[in-house]
Amino acid sequence: MLRSLAASLALALSAPAFAEPPAEAGAEAPKTVEVPRSPHRSYIQSLSILRLNPLGLISRFQLGYMYKLWGNPKIDPSAPLSEKIKQGTYLKAAFNTQLSPGFVRPGIILEAVPIALLRLSARFEQHTYWGAFNLISSFDSPTAAHDDDALDAAESYGTTGWSARLDARVQIKLGPIAVRSEMRAEYQNLNLRRGDRVYYEPILDTLVANDGWSLTADTDLLYFAGPKWIIGARHTWTKALFDADDFAPGEDADTANTNAVLHRVGPAIIYRIDNDKTGTLFNQPTVFLITQFWLNHDSRVGQKVTQAYPYTLIGFAFNGDL
Repeated sequence: MLRSLAASLALALSAPAFAEPPAEAGAEAPKTVEVPRSPHRSYIQSLSILRLNPLGLISRFQLGYMYKLWGNPKIDPSAPLSEKIKQGTYLKAAFNTQLSPGFVRPGIILEAVPIALLRLSARFEQHTYWGAFNLISSFDSPTAAHDDDALDAAESYGTTGWSARLDARVQIKLGPIAVRSEMRAEYQNLNLRRGDRVYYEPILDTLVANDGWSLTADTDLLYFAGPKWIIGARHTWTKALFDADDFAPGEDADTANTNAVLHRVGPAIIYRIDNDKTGTLFNQPTVFLITQFWLNHDSRVGQKVTQAYPYTLIGFAFNGDL
């Protein structure tokens, strides 16, 4: 289990709504006179997560600039649809880093919300793995065993590399109910041991092709139970993509037993400790718990780990203005 102490999903929530910069910043003067709101904002974000099954620990920090679009419209739940789609829209650029006991992944992120229903982002990260906790294990084929026992027995080493990721999220909120779906495509390129073509990616918990793509989709159903509580459920789908060059000589890529598509689903509960206080350095502190039961996995649905043991995230997030 130590080999994955450095990993987490951060990405499981992958920039959750409660950890994102608030849509509005500024303050109102007494009565009906409003202080003009600047469309410019410098901000910080912090997200820390403990993960179980597999074990992982990670912190993500973001420092960036945001420009609010559409004339910086005031958030108004009673506004007509033509105005609602303009609320909370922005462009942003940020320095983004992920840090764990076994790796550091600094990078940059560009993000756009042109309308309230759609979020698009692109990021580039430089990877440095220190060789601690048996984190990086590589193999010559996608057919290699990569359960916990196999990974503990495999040779691990430090290395460097990079990744590029594209995200697209569609979201809608009607009254207290919100639905969102996000697709992520990530390209990985590490300096692997000579002859190896694939490696175990600890955040995704599966083998991925070096110089190849992996896909992840999260679908959330959320109920806003009040100003501080959100209750919901999440389904996660993950698939690594392989081509013929990723297999060992003599293996048939069309018939080989490669990684199965991964599925997990389960409940989530989110509690915002404090309401929105824009203009402060420490804003919207939030804790959350997500438990997802594995529906399909090469080793976590009874083969090596009981299916009753869920994938679990325990996290804390906040954001602030600079």
